Amino acid sequence: MAASLTTCGQNPAAPSAAAQSDLHKREVAVLCLAANGLRLFPVQARSKHPLIPKWPQQATSEPKQLHEWIQAYPDCNWGVATGPGSRVFVLDVDGEHGLAAIQQLRKHGHDVPPTLTVRTARGYHLYFRYPEDVLIRNSAGKLGPGLDIRGEGGYALVPPSVHPSGADYQWKHEGAVAPAPDWLLARLKTQAPSTSAPGSNGKDPITEGQRNDFLASLAGTMRRRAMTPCAIEAALLVENAERCEPPLPQTEVRQIASSVSRYEPTAPIVVRSAIPAAPQWPEPLNPAALHGLAGEFVNGVEPYTESDPAALLIQLLTVLGRDELFRALRNDPDGLTRTTIRDLFSRHGNSHQIDRALRALAELGRARCVKEDSGGRPVERWFATATKAI
Repeated sequence: MAASLTTCGQNPAAPSAAAQSDLHKREVAVLCLAANGLRLFPVQARSKHPLIPKWPQQATSEPKQLHEWIQAYPDCNWGVATGPGSRVFVLDVDGEHGLAAIQQLRKHGHDVPPTLTVRTARGYHLYFRYPEDVLIRNSAGKLGPGLDIRGEGGYALVPPSVHPSGADYQWKHEGAVAPAPDWLLARLKTQAPSTSAPGSNGKDPITEGQRNDFLASLAGTMRRRAMTPCAIEAALLVENAERCEPPLPQTEVRQIASSVSRYEPTAPIVVRSAIPAAPQWPEPLNPAALHGLAGEFVNGVEPYTESDPAALLIQLLTVLGRDELFRALRNDPDGLTRTTIRDLFSRHGNSHQIDRALRALAELGRARCVKEDSGGRPVERWFATATKAI
């Protein structure tokens, strides 16, 4: 990546020659980005859904292929495939929560240098050079509320693109793509999927948006090692006072300790909000996935967020699926096998989502699993353990 990225002045606010056609101007804008080494691919107009399959492999900076796509999809949006291929990654500052998180980081001396920046419908995309010695994964909220990372296997929309809400993506700061600050790379190095709690290296402060996850995960580790509730509470109070910025109220810390301590030491502790970073951005959703209520929810929320539709759908299905599962288990006193559950709910989500809903029910104390001897592989049978709705 060149030290200064030329965008050819395609900010919608900049003047352009009257003789240029819209299509020509769009092509010039795309080719200028490609000339700087960015790998691009077409995205559905006023959407975030890629128009081509296997876009991580097909994204390119070759003018010939880009010209063919421009002719085939004249009004499309454009995505930059982030990661080593384009030698950039993106910090997505989404909405008021993201802007507040940036301000919070600055209060702790974590400044964000000027760099190539795109104004989105709700915030900004900040581009940084992809480091040679660090694997940057996609993540959501790991750095703080409203702060997402688009790294290897991810992408970000660039001008000339239009958000589903109708807002144009615009260049806010053109020119140099800055190296990522050291504090940011240090945070990203800890984002690979792990069984440890956020910030558990004992050095980094635990900021807002991470405090509950950190303390709950730490408590779960101690409980699995058969530590007593009193010891867990004392340890959490110390970690909260020394590591969390700002510390949580002591009553809230004690509540976390009490909640986790009700598990038997050998029982798995599930922290629902600790979601590992996905190694690759998901493929576009099949239109059939957006049928009925789920489709109405995703289509209604998507114009007002930078979140991927697949993430929105998974969140909805986890909540709705959990409630539907509970009702099904409650209505069958003989319990349901995992196979039967998957057959009943396969239309609402894949087996991973169904498993997440079952684990959530178990964590809430609303369901239990009994393994039955079948002469071969044990059969899981799930029962409702409460009569009240969730």
